[in-house]
Amino acid sequence: MNLVIAGDGETATHLARQLSSEHQDVVVIGIDKQRLAELDARFNVMTCIGKAVSPKALNRAGVPDCDLFISVTPWEEQNIIAAQLAKELGARRTVARIDTVEYVEQSMQTLFAHTGVDTMVFPELLATDEIEGGLKRNWARRWFELHDGEIIVAAVRLGEDTPFDTFDISRLGKIDFPFHVCAIKRNGYTIIPGGGDSLQRGDIVYFSILKDGSDKVMQLCGKENREISKVMISGAGKMGRLAASALSKKYTVKVIDADLRNCERMAEAAEDVTIVHADPRDIEVLREEGLSATDAFLALDEGSEKNIVSCMLARQAGVPVLVADIEDIQYFEESEHLEIDIVVNKKLLTSSTIFQLLLDTALKTPKCLSLEDAEVLEIIVGDTAHATRKPVRDLKLPRGMTIAGLVRDGVGLLVSGSTQIQAGDAVVVFCLAGSLSKVEKIFK
Repeated sequence: MNLVIAGDGETATHLARQLSSEHQDVVVIGIDKQRLAELDARFNVMTCIGKAVSPKALNRAGVPDCDLFISVTPWEEQNIIAAQLAKELGARRTVARIDTVEYVEQSMQTLFAHTGVDTMVFPELLATDEIEGGLKRNWARRWFELHDGEIIVAAVRLGEDTPFDTFDISRLGKIDFPFHVCAIKRNGYTIIPGGGDSLQRGDIVYFSILKDGSDKVMQLCGKENREISKVMISGAGKMGRLAASALSKKYTVKVIDADLRNCERMAEAAEDVTIVHADPRDIEVLREEGLSATDAFLALDEGSEKNIVSCMLARQAGVPVLVADIEDIQYFEESEHLEIDIVVNKKLLTSSTIFQLLLDTALKTPKCLSLEDAEVLEIIVGDTAHATRKPVRDLKLPRGMTIAGLVRDGVGLLVSGSTQIQAGDAVVVFCLAGSLSKVEKIFK
């Protein structure tokens, strides 16, 4: 596919890296010559110097012939105008990053679609939804539901008292468990396991679970779902304001920020929220504000390092559930060592939406979940797909790919070697980054 990305910031860079690794033809438009030169040198992308709202630059970048145009500059108005121009020039589909809550309403999305903006992505709102779900099921690090929860993909860190320590995966097929292991995160790398692999204490394990099997997985992993009542948020910026506004409907919320203007904006945006103007990294302030009696601490400040430090302070105070917004992928492994319970990354959440659109064009895929180095894809199997010709054990799936489960006639099923995939099945595929074209060949 021919893709054009408008913007040269962190989100655009992340998307360019991910999409180029999937062997897509990517052009990046931006005004930062040095950043574009770095992209050109490091990744398999082409670059074009120019403004996102310049018709001349859009034409030079090949927008009239592109399959997907993505505008993710820091400025909402520019993204919307760029998407509208791209559509008018001939782009097949357009995406614009936004930051206005009312634009998310269905009526506004329909209105913008008529003007050329097919899809609008609000990263902070995606992150807020992720946090809400994470607090509800705080025993799992990630939670991905398909077909009303018929199949669930949940990521769980194996606790100290898990019976899965040194547990051979081959044994799972001999025991009647309502789940499969589809991936293991260990030492910063994702492993698609085979029968010869084993689980180890401290692993982050991705389980595919049937609808009624989550309690069993929680128990076997040595976890418990904690009751949340009091929430403390570090950071009253855009992310903090959205989270506080959503969470205050269910929990008692207190927000701490050293920026007075942020605190004033928080007071305007969120009702029933206690706001404290102070440095959230001052342990004495945190103690005075009741950190030790807090059920969940959310580090949503600007800067990954700042959020990691805040979580360390909260952990020392005994807060049971920690959530951190960590935008630098390089700090993900560090967050795992520090046992931050739920990590949110807006770039990955945005990538999930973009990948969904990519697959939607070729594979009619309803959902996608992007991880640091892997994807979880829900795929509707085509009528003449290769996957329908043989049982799973004989498909010879490429390394780095596994079928986590499927939904047939509205019912979730786990997959074994003898499973025969049928046309129309909604198949859940877990694959390492760079496998998109392979997935397409097997299931299209």
